Amino acid sequence: MKILIVDDSRLSRQWAIQALPTTLFRQAEILEADNGEDAVKIYKENKPDLVLMDITMPKKNGFEALEEICKLDSNAFVVMVSADRQKLTKDRVLELGAKDILYKPIDQEILRDVLLAHIKKG
Repeated sequence: MKILIVDDSRLSRQWAIQALPTTLFRQAEILEADNGEDAVKIYKENKPDLVLMDITMPKKNGFEALEEICKLDSNAFVVMVSADRQKLTKDRVLELGAKDILYKPIDQEILRDVLLAHIKKG
C-alpha cells in the first residue's frame, strides 16, 4: 500500500504519519509532498492508495490539487486535512471528490474510523 501525505509543513506531515493506525498501515510505503503541484505529479507517477492532503499550500492549493487528482482518477481516495472548520470548506472538498475532511491536529481514532468506513465501502 502507498500513502501520500501532502502538507507544506514538515511537522504536520510527521504528525499525519504518526496518526496513521499502525495495525492498518504497518507495511505502507509513505510518499510526501510539500505543495499541491508536487502532489499531483507524485499521484500520477505512483497512484497511491490513500492521500492525506492539506488545503493551504504554495504552488497549488489543496482544492486545485484535489480537483486534478480526481480528474486523473475518479476513484482516488483523498482525505483532506485542514485547520479550517468552516462548513463551506467541507462542502467544497466533498464536492470536488474528497472522501472526507479531518481537522488538525489529526486524531488517530477519528482517522482510523474514517479510513475503515471507506475501506468497507470500497
